[in-house]
Amino acid sequence: MLSYILAAPAEIRDQILQYLTPPNSVYSSTSDLVNFSLCAKTCRDLAIPLLFSHIKLVPDSIVAFSDGGTLSSVRHHVRKIGIKWKPKEPYTDVDIIEGVSLCVRSLRLFPRARELGLSYKFSVDESISNNLPIAIWKTISTALPNLRVFKFNPRLWERKRSPEMTPDLQERYSGIHALLCPESRQFIGPAYISDEEASGSFLPSPWSVERILLEAPKSSFRWNSGLNLVNFLIAVSTGTLRSLSIKADYLELLVKDGFQPFISPNVVDLDIGVSGEAAEYDELLKYFAASFPNVQTLSLISHSDGRTYDPPLDPLDLAYSELALMPKLRKVTVPWPWNQGTRFRRRELAGVIRRLISSGLEQLEEIKFLRKTPWYVYGHGFECRKCWVKRDGAMRIKLLWGQTYHGATSDSDTDREENLKEEDGYDSDDAQNL
Repeated sequence: MLSYILAAPAEIRDQILQYLTPPNSVYSSTSDLVNFSLCAKTCRDLAIPLLFSHIKLVPDSIVAFSDGGTLSSVRHHVRKIGIKWKPKEPYTDVDIIEGVSLCVRSLRLFPRARELGLSYKFSVDESISNNLPIAIWKTISTALPNLRVFKFNPRLWERKRSPEMTPDLQERYSGIHALLCPESRQFIGPAYISDEEASGSFLPSPWSVERILLEAPKSSFRWNSGLNLVNFLIAVSTGTLRSLSIKADYLELLVKDGFQPFISPNVVDLDIGVSGEAAEYDELLKYFAASFPNVQTLSLISHSDGRTYDPPLDPLDLAYSELALMPKLRKVTVPWPWNQGTRFRRRELAGVIRRLISSGLEQLEEIKFLRKTPWYVYGHGFECRKCWVKRDGAMRIKLLWGQTYHGATSDSDTDREENLKEEDGYDSDDAQNL
């Protein structure tokens, strides 16, 4: 059997090897692919590109991938890199800068990498809280010219000064800077960067990232262009970004008169997940519409009971009227709307959908309403109702409803159009012509 695989054309052979189970994760070394690579030298040569396409980069492995290291010859095969760094207790600001600097600077060894996952967790003195993220972005943007997917999970807190420390941030920064090695000094920069200086003048050159996945305890959206994390990532990717996913415990919007959000016209997929309450649904949706005017797939999932209107909606008001600002929407997932203490029933949901279509969502294909169930336990236990929008040749609108689904997640394997029961089919108002 092996002789047939080896004799096959390279394109077919590569497809066959794709079916071999890779390591379960970057932490695992046992898999079908690993076993295949141990059969013979030829098998090893065939498996090497797949085995090292995804690596976990830690300080100990950097030496092996460096020039002259045991793995230096496979660096050009690396396409995905994962960096998960947490300093060992107790640690100092010098330890943090040295560790982060080593990991991030080593990315220059893998110029062909297309996906980067960066995760860190630590607290820093407020004197370096601006310099450190700016140094990270500058290094990544130049080290990985082919980067297309960026996964970012930051857990960084400012550590307030103790009473015995000088209140002068520049002086504290200089003291930390003097203890660093030459490479880390160059990495972090010679001078302290204040909040005012970090408002935009230190943005790196644009990069070619197409997809960003951000996980953060608290995500703040701003109408102005500061160093704010979300805006920063959007700002350096406005020309190429097509997909944005943000998972947070809490969302907020910071508005300042006279400023406008960054506009990313190429974003077609927007996925926002909130573990707690999402503040100001209406303002957040307006922000998304202004920043991403051409979104086609929108998912706004809040692990709460739904979206409650306060004050209650007037009969002439439109629930989720903000969605009308995104005219290219095709697929939508939003929290289940409530009004005056009662959640919308199917007829009311149908009215929302029809009025959205009348308001300009002429390309809408499906919409899903979600709320947490009484047995909900941190992300597990959703009630979901999905509706498909059907149009005939005369552009008559029909709403095809799925069954109410109760499950562990927001996705249902049975709530598919082909699995609908006939008695739960077309909405009673399906003859209405919009």
